[in-house]
Parts: sequence; C-alpha cells; structure tokens
Amino acid sequence: MVQYATARRLRAVNDSYQQEAEVLLQLGIGRPTIARAMQVARRNGASIEQDLIASGSIDADSYYASLARGLRLPFLSAIDSSLVNDDKALDSQLLQARCVRLNYISKGMLAIVPKAGTW
Repeated sequence: MVQYATARRLRAVNDSYQQEAEVLLQLGIGRPTIARAMQVARRNGASIEQDLIASGSIDADSYYASLARGLRLPFLSAIDSSLVNDDKALDSQLLQARCVRLNYISKGMLAIVPKAGTW
C-alpha cells in the first residue's frame, strides 16, 4: 500500500512538471531551457517557474506579463497604492497579500499578486 501511494505521488509530481512545461512552451520559452530548469527544480523541490526566475533565465515581469496576456488579463508591474481599496473589513487581505481589491479604471477589480509555483 505504501509503495502504491508513493508511486501515485511521484506520478502526480511528474504530471505537474509536465503540465507546467507545456504552459511554459506555449509562452515561448525554449525546450532546452525548460528541460534544464526542470532538472534543477526537481532536485530542489521547486517549480520550473521558480527556477527560471531565480536563475535569471527569464525576467519575472516579462514572464508574468506574458502569462497575463495568455489569460487575456491586464498586467501591472507595480500596483499604485492609491488604487488599493482598503478598509477595516478588508484587513484580512494583509495576512497573505496575494489578492487585493483595486479601484481601477472606474470599476472595482481584484489584483492577483503571483508567486512562482502557485497557479
């Protein structure tokens, strides 16, 4: 039973790396670059994205802008603090500030603050 669970976990990890590699290919990152980053990421227990950014193989802003374009979402390299909609009820956002509410272009919107390896 333990071997089956371990094999299942390894398959899930490999599938996760393959899925990430496919997305990176669609974004125009070359196969050799992805393959090298995948080897290092597996060894370090990181995502391919994390390794590509940490190694300097890709620029984080360019990568996230490309990802946003692929998802047909706007990209802001920095969030103007005057756009952040803040009140006492929203302070829970500060626990893990991965998503903040903005007053942007005459309507409310959520900004997702990406972290490598989280989709």
